[in-house]
Amino acid sequence: MPKPKEARSLGAACFVELRTLEDLGRLTSAAERAPLPIFAFNSDLGVVHIAQADFFVDTAVFYFLRAVEKRHFPSYRKTAGVESVSLTNSSGDPTFIYSPIISLKQIPKAFISGLGRKDEVKTKIESLEVDEIARAASLAKLAAYRMKYDEPSLPFFTYPDRGRWVLGTFAKIDDYEEDPLFFYTFSDTIDGFIRYSINRPDKVLFTKNVDAPGHLYRKVIGIAGMHPLVD
Repeated sequence: MPKPKEARSLGAACFVELRTLEDLGRLTSAAERAPLPIFAFNSDLGVVHIAQADFFVDTAVFYFLRAVEKRHFPSYRKTAGVESVSLTNSSGDPTFIYSPIISLKQIPKAFISGLGRKDEVKTKIESLEVDEIARAASLAKLAAYRMKYDEPSLPFFTYPDRGRWVLGTFAKIDDYEEDPLFFYTFSDTIDGFIRYSINRPDKVLFTKNVDAPGHLYRKVIGIAGMHPLVD
């Protein structure tokens, strides 16, 4: 007879600030099987919208954006190279993807200390820079290979660093490894998506347009600074 599962207690939480509303919409809606829910609440930082997208080393990872006001949905649409994102109270336009915003009175007390405080994050993930010659091509292959097995692709994260952009993704070496690694490189330019072709792996482009056939597209999420989990 199987043993009943033990209740999991709330552990540490890591909060990562997003750069723009477009990054929030891209994170929760673009290339997702179902839009990720967003939670909104008042904090010392003002109105905050958060979405949980990762869980690493017993640490829940929330990506947050400071907002002016609470609404019911962010609407997201990507057509002909134009990305449209806005906060709205209606979900009636079928050409948009809508993530539900759940308004909370407060978040769990175990999470509050981590909001806006990078020094609270004790768990660190090792980072590895990919070879300079391959650069984005190696990252694109790493992020895209699981799509062959009907698994969601890995998003990229980017942030500015001394006049360039750090571009990286979290990945595990194998399915049995608990802790991921952060694989990264540097880029002089950045955009909302990376276009990658299995037939031409050397031709990796940053783009706004995801409509060209024969390519794989990975979303790029802008964060306000260095990811607090990365060592």
